[in-house]
Amino acid sequence: MNERMENVRLSQHAVEQIKHWIKAQKLKPGDKLPGERQLVTQLGVSRTVAREALRVLEAAGLLKVYPGRGAFVSSMNEEVLARPFVTWVQYQPDILVDLMEARRLVESQIAGLAAQRATEADIRELQAVHEQLAEAMQTGDVFKIASLDVAFHQRMADAAGNRVLLQILVSFAEPMFNSRLISLSLPDRWPVVLQRHKAILEAVAARNPEAARATMAYHLETAGDEVARRFPQLMKTEPSEQ
Repeated sequence: MNERMENVRLSQHAVEQIKHWIKAQKLKPGDKLPGERQLVTQLGVSRTVAREALRVLEAAGLLKVYPGRGAFVSSMNEEVLARPFVTWVQYQPDILVDLMEARRLVESQIAGLAAQRATEADIRELQAVHEQLAEAMQTGDVFKIASLDVAFHQRMADAAGNRVLLQILVSFAEPMFNSRLISLSLPDRWPVVLQRHKAILEAVAARNPEAARATMAYHLETAGDEVARRFPQLMKTEPSEQ
């Protein structure tokens, strides 16, 4: 196992440890987690792995990480910790194909709603995340790239103004994070992802729901085809065992 994949494995274990700790300590939204040095000691991992675990949990909506201040439990604490959907997914074989199909159906409608409802502030925030993603691709930080990819799609759901659709999208984030990491580990995919995000953003900014739906559906369909072609092993996973 190469170093990158070993870090993925360790970070996923660290994610579960942090979730169990939050639940055991009965932390509330707004409560702060221990500092990075203490987390490293408690988890028995490197700083890199600890930071990656925090990014995964932030992408999943459990934490909010503020540079220079630390990590705080978000307002979604109970929903994210419970997550019967995520637990169910862990026991389903070959589930990624269905997850990707569901994402395409849900997110195409989210993009259409965003084109109708997004405020100017929403569009500026989407543009800012898009620019941050481009910067992350320049540095080659795959965890940051994957987290910002999640953030772009979740900001789109925020702009759509439908809380149920937002929660559905958030529920997809954690089960699909490993596949995102692996598929985005290839630098030749980065410009394609950026170009398609730009096209979606332009359709939303132009207030064109049909174009927004079509560009999002195309983005996710072709991304799914690319993952299936280049990483067929991701489509054939066994259910988790306890």
